Amino acid sequence: MIWAAHAELNALARARQAARLAEIGYAVRRDWLRGPEGRAFLAARLDPEKQAAEAARREGRTLERKIRRADARIGAVARTRTRLMVARELGEDALVAPSQMALGVGQAVREVDRRVVEAIARHPVAAQQKGLNKVLGLAKGKVPFLGPEP
Repeated sequence: MIWAAHAELNALARARQAARLAEIGYAVRRDWLRGPEGRAFLAARLDPEKQAAEAARREGRTLERKIRRADARIGAVARTRTRLMVARELGEDALVAPSQMALGVGQAVREVDRRVVEAIARHPVAAQQKGLNKVLGLAKGKVPFLGPEP
């Protein structure tokens, strides 16, 4: 009887240990599947074509955002260039360029633009408009290097 009770207790202990190990194994597997490696594994097993299409779509959106940012930067540089030409027409030949730009090209363009706007603002509105009209007339094709590239 005592031997039977010990055998039963030992069997229960083994079953509890197996249940704990299974629970730990399940938790580890669940956490792995939720992670990036597990998701990639499942995606590869489920539908590689769908994953490739999603990756291509994601890359396309990234490129579109980069193109929009580049277009915005190009527009900012073009506006600054026009303002610089207006300032030159108004007689502002010497503008102090920024000496240190820690954050990059965008900051440099904004700083130059700020200084040019300040220089233009020192002149009367009528002179500003006259200079702008002259620059816009030049940019429409009267001087080849000022207009848009063909």
